[in-house]
Amino acid sequence: VALARDNAHNRFLRSTSDEDRRAEILEELARICGLAGPPHRIECFDNSNLGGTNPVASQVVFIDGQPAKSEYRTYKVREVVGNDDYSTMAEILRRRFRRAAEEGLFPDLLVVDGGPGQLAVAQAVLDDLGLSDQPVIGFAKPRSEKKRTKATDLFDKIVLGTGEIRLKDHDPVLNLLRHLRDESHRFAIGFHRKQRQKSALITVLDGIEGVGPARRKALLTAFGSAAGVKAASREEIEAVVGSVTAKRVWAAMHPEV
Repeated sequence: VALARDNAHNRFLRSTSDEDRRAEILEELARICGLAGPPHRIECFDNSNLGGTNPVASQVVFIDGQPAKSEYRTYKVREVVGNDDYSTMAEILRRRFRRAAEEGLFPDLLVVDGGPGQLAVAQAVLDDLGLSDQPVIGFAKPRSEKKRTKATDLFDKIVLGTGEIRLKDHDPVLNLLRHLRDESHRFAIGFHRKQRQKSALITVLDGIEGVGPARRKALLTAFGSAAGVKAASREEIEAVVGSVTAKRVWAAMHPEV
């Protein structure tokens, strides 16, 4: 009992200490960005595509400096064709903040992955929606620099409408923004990978002899998705498209067998 009490006490002290550190970091972030107070809700957006195919975007949310994964969102790009980062960001932010205006849920700080160009796009979208007061910053990677004449140029930078802020490497505020940016990148890449896999499976269906639009629709309706078709047994597929076509579908979906 004494050991359990001591362990619980130590965990409480560590937790309290972590909360205090996060609060200090958020206060400093607010000071740097000119916010009225420490940001409770921070949202970060990132785009992902491969050669313009299956373009998607992610929305990552941190609450009081910690990831709130239940608040993460993914977006399929609907309007932009090809690899156009600016237009993609504009579309996603427009959709997000139109919904925010309807629901009344705004971030205390919006972070866009990129430099002055991405920040200008975000600000233009907010201005167009009548949300000019929404705090927004850019967070740019070192590779966006054209010249690296200073040691600080090797690190990420905070981009404001009034200029750039460069912090020392491993500064707590810098590390928080890196964590936020890396989470948005990881989440976007993961969603993009899933979309590519779905597209690849559907393409496989389209190339199977005997599977025209009607049978393709029947398979997707029966199993929910191309992945569902792949997961189905040969007997289950046969019940939808018959034995001959089922054999072809099974062989195409399981080339390793």
